[in-house]
Amino acid sequence: MHWVHKGMELKARGELAEALECFDRALEIDPRNLNAWNNKGSLLGELATMNAAEEPGQSQRLGEALECFDRALEIDPTDGELWSNKAKALLLAGRCDEALDCYDRSTDLCPGSALLWLNKGLAMEGLEYYADAMHCYDKVVELDPKNKQAWVRKYWIHRRWDELWDMAECIEHIKAIEREEEG
Repeated sequence: MHWVHKGMELKARGELAEALECFDRALEIDPRNLNAWNNKGSLLGELATMNAAEEPGQSQRLGEALECFDRALEIDPTDGELWSNKAKALLLAGRCDEALDCYDRSTDLCPGSALLWLNKGLAMEGLEYYADAMHCYDKVVELDPKNKQAWVRKYWIHRRWDELWDMAECIEHIKAIEREEEG
């Protein structure tokens, strides 16, 4: 676990190449290290989105990220966060249907995770499946009524649909959350 923690610290400091080396080192020691596969996949996904137009090999990094998530899911197919992380990488690769299947798996496995529902909603909204996104955001605020990001996304969908009363309700929730954050 030492190498995974060191990799996470390096990643937090922006030392991405060094972080990747740490995750690789952890996997050399223990090829079944779920956290190393997950962190390596997440980092490769992030690297694939950085300067995508400027650097060659971005789609290769995305492919490597997906391989990491597949390896991690072989170890633990019941980890909802892994399914969500794989879904993010699939979305970046333009494989939307597969991504949505992964988001479904993540929320089926962890129906009480507001974060996973939020990620699924953001993906649905990005694909312009607004009714499905709204369902996800409704689930988020059911689980976490003070989730400001979900209320903001609900507001924008209601605005798109010209639902003024519902927009106003969202604004009230957002303001209440902001007042609580300030005080």
